[in-house]
Amino acid sequence: MSSRPLLSVLILGLGCACRVGPDYAPPEVEVAERFGEGRDDLADAPVDAWWEGFDDPLLQALVEEAFAANHDVRASLERVRVARALRRVESSGYWPQVGVGAGYTWDRISEGNPRFGPAVEAGLFPRDIEYWDVGFDVAWELDVFGGTARGVEAATAELQAEELERGALMLSVAAEVAREYVELRANRERLRLFEGRVEDERARNAVLARQRDGGYVPATTVMRGRAAVLDLESRVPTLEAEVRAGEFRLAVLLGRRPDEGVPELADAGALPAAPAGVPLGLPSDLLRRRPDVLAAERRLAAATAQVGVATADYYPKFWLTGSPYLEARDFEDLFQSSSTGWKFGPAVEWNLFSAGRVDARVDAAEARRAEAGIAYEATVRRAFEEVESSLVRYGKATESLAHQGEAVALLRRNEAVQARRRDAGIATELERLDSRIDAAVARLALVDREELVWTQRVALHKALGGGWPSAERVAREAAARDTQVEGGDS
Repeated sequence: MSSRPLLSVLILGLGCACRVGPDYAPPEVEVAERFGEGRDDLADAPVDAWWEGFDDPLLQALVEEAFAANHDVRASLERVRVARALRRVESSGYWPQVGVGAGYTWDRISEGNPRFGPAVEAGLFPRDIEYWDVGFDVAWELDVFGGTARGVEAATAELQAEELERGALMLSVAAEVAREYVELRANRERLRLFEGRVEDERARNAVLARQRDGGYVPATTVMRGRAAVLDLESRVPTLEAEVRAGEFRLAVLLGRRPDEGVPELADAGALPAAPAGVPLGLPSDLLRRRPDVLAAERRLAAATAQVGVATADYYPKFWLTGSPYLEARDFEDLFQSSSTGWKFGPAVEWNLFSAGRVDARVDAAEARRAEAGIAYEATVRRAFEEVESSLVRYGKATESLAHQGEAVALLRRNEAVQARRRDAGIATELERLDSRIDAAVARLALVDREELVWTQRVALHKALGGGWPSAERVAREAAARDTQVEGGDS
């Protein structure tokens, strides 16, 4: 048999090999030269593991625990594994598909068979025939027009998108842990201040009661004072509930049961001062730092490749097929050289009419590509909006904190002065208590401002996309530790 037809098909397939459909090119995005209305103090590169920059070992430990145990983070790893497996599925199209089969047949010929019946009656042909066979089926599609290559290209981009979306999720988890951590500590400080204020209001009302008994103030003044005490007491259970709910939320973020809580925070005091400075970087860096932006770009690349997958159906498919086999009437002869046989040859399939189905698939792929492009543009715009908004909120929150800090300092000095005047007999106990209550009210407002600065600082870090490379590193280290522990237990 001549091998020229086979060589001709191979040369045709390899010589014409190409990738139909559009080649992907990353979209160009116009960005401003800098953030923050051109401020000169915001040019430093943003920090990566920003939670480490807060100089709070407890917060750092909680974030790393969440990376290792948070249920959403763990589920995201499984989505990455799914995408990785699907990429292997697409890559398998490059290779021949081989199947094997075996069979046994016992055929009894009827004496009334028009072809063999007379021979069977005459004893010239056996009536019972046994038949054994073993064979392989080999089929190899030549990727002449790049349909398989485009499928692998799309699956690779989807895998990269899943990995980046996992990074975006881990960044969100880090920010959520930090926010819940700050809110929990702030609520505990509020609860402590409220309880102290309740005691001061009770003491103030006792002074008013003595003045009422002496005829210096009317009974209505004492009633108003008692009402103020009851109003403050009514707020304490609400704050206690918020503290407990915050412990439950933080525990779940850490992958714990809600009832386990966060006992590590039992001895944590008031919120420390937030770090100064804003490591912001340039707008052009944001497109390379935000995992959601990078993931949207990879989704666009995958959608572009899928257009090529659909377009490849317009063209013929070239196959090399083969079937080496063994067959014999007796099993002991099955593996003899005389029982071997084979079939081999090229094949072409071309769907010439599909009632518009291929056109519809291409149109759908083009529409999904356009949709992915719009989604990418929206993600970029949203990223810049989040940075600018977070920057403004953080800046105004720090201004507000500075003003409230000055107010607290003044009221504390006033409290100290009134205490000395009371001790000297110049001021009354009521004046001292009033100054103490004024300082406590201002201190409660200061806690609100401190919490706002912390949460806006966390939001700014999240908007800048900092943290997800370090988050992935921490998660890998945690997974490696878990593997070592499991290996040691087995």
